[in-house]
Amino acid sequence: MKWMIKVIQEFITRKSKTVCPNAEAQDNYMKRYVEKMKGTIWTSRGCGTTIYTNSEGTVTIKNHDSLISHWYKMRKPKLADLEFVN
Repeated sequence: MKWMIKVIQEFITRKSKTVCPNAEAQDNYMKRYVEKMKGTIWTSRGCGTTIYTNSEGTVTIKNHDSLISHWYKMRKPKLADLEFVN
């Protein structure tokens, strides 16, 4: 919740119309995601079905981080990773 409030405050301060992760942040996230998913049950032959993967074979159903790790990352937004558009 704090993450979203901080992003909204920045959004208002910058008088933006939209906000989204920039391309570099998205690419970096996906690289980490694909790397961390390697060797997990979600990428094994038994689970690697179309239910869990997209057309490129990337697992799309599971977060690659632990709950604690995800919580820690969401404590404070990295404003440099966000693109505010006026």
